[in-house]
Amino acid sequence: MTASTHNPLLSDWKAAGEFPPFAAIRPEHFAPAIVRLAKERIDRVDAIAANPEPPTFANTVAAYEATGGHIERIDALFEILRLTLGTREVWEVAGEVGALLANHHAALLSHQPFFIRLDAVFHTRHTLELEADELRLLELIHADYVRNGVHLSPEASTRLHAIKERLAQCYVAFNKNLVASTDAFKLILTDEAELAGLPDFIRRAALTEDQPDRANESVFTLAYSSVVPFLTWSVRRDLRERIWRAWTSRCTEPDVDNRPIVREVVQLRAEQAKLLGFENFAQYALTDRMAGTPQAVRELLESIWTPARMLCEAELAALRSFASETGEPAEIEPWDWRYLTERLRTREFNIDAEQVGQYFELESSIRAAFDCAHRLFGLQFRERHDVALYHPDVRLWDVEQYGRLIGYFAADYYARVGKASGAWESEFRMRCDGIDATLPFVINSTSFQGVRGKPTQLALRDVQTLFHEMGHALHSLLSRVRFRRLSGTRVQRDFVEFPSHLMENWVLDPTLLATHARHVETGEAMPDALVRSLRAASCFNEGYELVRYIASALADIELHSLAECADLDIETFQSRYFERLGVMREVDVNHRLPCFRHAFGGSEYAAGYYSYLWAQVLEADAFEAFEESGNAFDAPLAARLHDCLFGIGNSMDPAAAYQAFRRRAPDPLALARKRGFGAVGGSVPVPA
Repeated sequence: MTASTHNPLLSDWKAAGEFPPFAAIRPEHFAPAIVRLAKERIDRVDAIAANPEPPTFANTVAAYEATGGHIERIDALFEILRLTLGTREVWEVAGEVGALLANHHAALLSHQPFFIRLDAVFHTRHTLELEADELRLLELIHADYVRNGVHLSPEASTRLHAIKERLAQCYVAFNKNLVASTDAFKLILTDEAELAGLPDFIRRAALTEDQPDRANESVFTLAYSSVVPFLTWSVRRDLRERIWRAWTSRCTEPDVDNRPIVREVVQLRAEQAKLLGFENFAQYALTDRMAGTPQAVRELLESIWTPARMLCEAELAALRSFASETGEPAEIEPWDWRYLTERLRTREFNIDAEQVGQYFELESSIRAAFDCAHRLFGLQFRERHDVALYHPDVRLWDVEQYGRLIGYFAADYYARVGKASGAWESEFRMRCDGIDATLPFVINSTSFQGVRGKPTQLALRDVQTLFHEMGHALHSLLSRVRFRRLSGTRVQRDFVEFPSHLMENWVLDPTLLATHARHVETGEAMPDALVRSLRAASCFNEGYELVRYIASALADIELHSLAECADLDIETFQSRYFERLGVMREVDVNHRLPCFRHAFGGSEYAAGYYSYLWAQVLEADAFEAFEESGNAFDAPLAARLHDCLFGIGNSMDPAAAYQAFRRRAPDPLALARKRGFGAVGGSVPVPA
């Protein structure tokens, strides 16, 4: 079978039972499919533009909305396979696919004849008696065209198209290097002394039992779920230093050096912003976010930076004292922090990592997340085994709400070579209840260490990740909108993290723990004392986590606020900025620039890494509503959460939607109360 004789990507998926025909899809199918689908879409937009009838919402806006479903599915499918498979064959076509999609979007969003009709509808919109979601769709599509330079001169438009195509190629190169650099390092241990301090469930996850010739080897990689546990529990300081240095120097090696790519991306984005009439890229990017301006982002981050740094300094003093008491080196290094913190946490809260892992097994944690969704939103997840998916690790569930099928949920839980490290949610297909109605098909991907079919014990942070990604999935699954452009997670980037962070609040819910946090061998419930300890320790080491995050978020904003960056040296900018900010050497940051995928692996989070904290301002306030009710599963409150926030997609302004849920503006101090760093001085900017 070849792409030229039969291309399964051109099917409507109906023959595969609503699912992509994974078994028949090959990487070489994508480019020709995109070429054909892009032409078909432009032809349809040409026809809309040439319609002799006066422009209306139906014959212009709704007609345009109906043109994109197929090519959007193929775009999403390729991105999922690139992230989760990352085979040589996928990477070989990734550059071409990225360039084709960039060229298509550039051609679409510079279609002057169509924009003339769209603009006519836009300027008469308040006389048309449009429904609220119709008005929202019209305004967002119009903004898409304006933000992408439809008013530019032909020369400027040509340059903007070239920039977008080159950026697409840079993103492919950046991500390819990141995966290759992450996969290249392996810490292979064979001696018991090298494994000292590591809990049994971490040791078991690192064993290479599936390779008989290496059965006695334990392998630790630079995947987050491998390197962080090693840094947390390994007694061997020399090995901790070795893996930390490898982790933090990723993508600086000669063959996979991302520094030139980062520099070029920053330069291209700055030029893009100037072409579109903005001083810098951060200013351009923030016009499409809740925050609105770079200054609003700085005000949020800087208002928390000082108390977070003070808290982190107190934590450092406590670690130094603890190190002195226990005979550890007094000069604390970055590879010591997690190790010393875990030992101190164990002493202060009587929490043993091995014991915790015995109650957080993957299967029971999945059931807990499903149970949470059932109690809040009436969902049922029924696993299927009759569909061929893209990898044996991937699992599939039908999702029903009060007995009615509302979508499909897939999950790819385990780390493997070629798969991007970290966790994310994606949609193979968005929900649409209008023309060409479709059910959502969403996927959660994580990088847990383990093997499907065998018990996999998780750390608490892993369970929080599982619930976080489930929040994104619910945002897609519960969407009730007519238009695909307004569906699910297609919201402003600093709002999209709200449902995911909110779901993390139920991880330590007493009802869910009593039902699902059962000992992996005895089946006994988690002891009350351990539950109390986990809750008491929830804000432990919070200064460290906040400082690392805020430093990276501020660097993202500052780098994208540069107006002139022709002579930009990435290493110099990085070191000087973190020094000026006052990042403590012992703490470091979440992301060094050469491996900062959020900022440089694509455009969605560019100048937008702050989004996680912005969303947490909202979710801290939102969960307080459940706490005030005295019932974490309060039915009327959960129904309002569904109707006002999870179900509306982007069909209304998120600030107004939040106010409809909370019946007031969010309280910015809710975040300080939750995170334990005291009242934040001044006013934290949040949507009114």
